[in-house]
Amino acid sequence: MLMDSIEEYIRYIKYERGHAATTILNEQNRLRFLHKWLCENGYPAPGIDVLTTPMLRRYLHWLVERRLRPRTIKGKLVCIKSMCGYLVDNGLLTTNPVNALTLPKLDAAERKTITDAQIALLFEACEKLSSLRQVALSRAVFTVLAYAGLRRAEACDLLVNDVSVTENFILVRHGKGDKSRRIFIPEPAVDNLREWLALRPRCDHDFLFCRGNRRLHHDGLASIIEQLKTVAGLSGNEAIKPHSIIPPGIWTLE
Repeated sequence: MLMDSIEEYIRYIKYERGHAATTILNEQNRLRFLHKWLCENGYPAPGIDVLTTPMLRRYLHWLVERRLRPRTIKGKLVCIKSMCGYLVDNGLLTTNPVNALTLPKLDAAERKTITDAQIALLFEACEKLSSLRQVALSRAVFTVLAYAGLRRAEACDLLVNDVSVTENFILVRHGKGDKSRRIFIPEPAVDNLREWLALRPRCDHDFLFCRGNRRLHHDGLASIIEQLKTVAGLSGNEAIKPHSIIPPGIWTLE
């Protein structure tokens, strides 16, 4: 069954290729999206044999008709191409069916940013939350996004020992390409993290950000940002997302 091959490929890129967790999740979602489309478009129990150039061309045309961005479409097809390459290498397919397709050219990346004034409003919103621990958590989370420029997964994966309040840096253990880096931050950012460390509840794990005993995951981080947007009067501003927050100045040491 195709789903079995998808899950096998996901295990391959996780355990043998060592891809980052975010990359693995994206690949998994793209391939499951293809499987769902197949089930809804004439292939109720798809096997590997459905991975043909005509079928994938039909899928490509459907994606284009939905007016998805070219880079989104290309990302979905490149993911399928990678899996098919894996199946060819393991003798499950004779040729890679994606090779015969003409993939769309990448369009310009859209990078929505927010202003310094909006960042200031969001920091002010932290102070208006109902409890001291909520204030400290939201301020610390926003600090690592605004001052250190961390990605969402990097922020969620921070450990307590990844923060040095004496040497003023944050250690990202597994960044893009699974590379580690130190990010030096200014004193106000250190003060925000120091306050959170003082108020952080005792947990049976070492993740820096948590609510009670539960570590903060992507959804939790997103909910903090949405709460701050509401309090700051910026709800509905689609530009304000974890990855769009521009740090006012960071220094990194590889």
